[in-house]
Amino acid sequence: VVLDTIFYFFAVSVAFFRKIDLKLRFAAILLIFLLVGMALTLYTGTNGTSLIWLFSFSILAGIFFNIKGAIFSICTNFLFLLTIGLLSRISPENIQPISNISSSAFTTISINFLSLSTMISISLSVLTNGLANIYEREKAISAALIEEQKELISAKNALKNEITTRKNIEAELEKERNSLAE
Repeated sequence: VVLDTIFYFFAVSVAFFRKIDLKLRFAAILLIFLLVGMALTLYTGTNGTSLIWLFSFSILAGIFFNIKGAIFSICTNFLFLLTIGLLSRISPENIQPISNISSSAFTTISINFLSLSTMISISLSVLTNGLANIYEREKAISAALIEEQKELISAKNALKNEITTRKNIEAELEKERNSLAE
């Protein structure tokens, strides 16, 4: 629990360290989540918080790096779980926590984990991508409206000037008529 909290606060502090480029901060956060998830899986098995860290890795990858990030994280998690599953059967003494559960149980846990992780991370990546597109369109529409408003104000001022000019001309013509009539 203490290590989870320390790594969590480390990831949060990286997120708020503004001197580092945003994409690099996102990548660092993902790396922290992945490495902590992997380490916890190797040392505690699938009973602890290890899968939560790996699950968070997939979700955050989908949010930060869209569909490509989600797919990359899912493939990474798949390869990791496949590797430790195979290693725990080939050399059980090296991966004791995974070796303590049956192959079918580990396979079931892995398939369920990967299925849920895939559904949620891809769904969230598509959703955030859609929201980003809507935001960009809204910005473009707002900019177009501001430009159109400036053009309308300019046209209004031009019409006011034209009205003033015509009134002045009319006043001069009226003066000339009056002076000719006298």
